[in-house]
Amino acid sequence: MEGKKDDIFAVVPQNEYDNLICRIDNLWTQAKNRAVQAVNTELLDANWQTGQYIVEFEQKG
Repeated sequence: MEGKKDDIFAVVPQNEYDNLICRIDNLWTQAKNRAVQAVNTELLDANWQTGQYIVEFEQKG
């Protein structure tokens, strides 16, 4: 396809372009939120196991 890079935007209605940008933004926002939740779940599990190790150590000692 020849021509300037901006030529493609001349044929795409602004509202369709805005919708595309919004969908991509939502996708990344949701992905980041799921990643944060996954990390929090892992950290919660690590903290719980740490407490379990300490209790087991104290009860055997």
